[in-house]
Amino acid sequence: MVLVLLVVFISGCNDDPVSIGAFVGGSDGVDISFVEGAPLSEFTQGQEIPVSVLLKNNGEDDIAENLAEVQLYGLPFDEYGLDDNYKKVEGQLRGIKKDFLEEGGEQVISMGTLKYNREVSGFTDKQLFARVCYPYKTKAVVTSCATSKNIDIVEETSVCDVEGEKIISGGVSSGPIQVTSFTEQLSGSSSVSFKLVIANSGIGDVYAFDSVCSSLSDPVTLAAKKEMVKLTVSPSDINCNFVSGESNVGFVKVGIEPKNVICTMNIDGSSSYERDIDIELDYKYVEDISVNIKILEA
Repeated sequence: MVLVLLVVFISGCNDDPVSIGAFVGGSDGVDISFVEGAPLSEFTQGQEIPVSVLLKNNGEDDIAENLAEVQLYGLPFDEYGLDDNYKKVEGQLRGIKKDFLEEGGEQVISMGTLKYNREVSGFTDKQLFARVCYPYKTKAVVTSCATSKNIDIVEETSVCDVEGEKIISGGVSSGPIQVTSFTEQLSGSSSVSFKLVIANSGIGDVYAFDSVCSSLSDPVTLAAKKEMVKLTVSPSDINCNFVSGESNVGFVKVGIEPKNVICTMNIDGSSSYERDIDIELDYKYVEDISVNIKILEA
């Protein structure tokens, strides 16, 4: 009896959430960092210093080779022997998979050799920046309650409940752009409405999935592509309210504040039933890091 009570007590003290859906979940995507010692935090003028970045895919979407890109910025690179051109990641960045792959793929990208040849009096402190630009996809599976006002009136016992939050733990794949809420309400005599909430849960910026990384510094391109996320809702008979009109596919603008999207599904038959709704978010994500360097007089 004591042993049983101890096991129950320990289980009750475990506050780790249990993922009951198909995904690990979370807001992770591709993490970027400078490789330790590349660059060195302190070196002398004229010394040749390799610069490399490490990418690690901590989310659940796979990135094929040559799709992720890395760029250095923040310095007059003609004085440092480097450049600010985007470099494609030649290898694949595999995503994590629930109950199969606990760690995602990694790639080290050489960004060149830093060599500062200007005269230095004592020392000078600088800051070097790097950014990763990559396409990503977030998926969600939601079990909705397909019912209507007509069914609600005549049905004595419903197989499902239209009320409440329908996003479960593990119901959304890991990625920086997230579906944070899915709620329903009766709408019309033979339809039900959904409200999706989409948010940028990462620390970077989101752009349209077809954006060209090297063009995002152009003001015209930036205005057209920034904060645009492609939303696809399946089955295809669901209609969502987009700026371009009603459809199951369209673009939503996801800025600092979460974006609400209203969708409607017509209900067939004379009784309620459960129906799985598939949601996909396609986008390009950009995240930045920096490192402080000190260049000493030779």
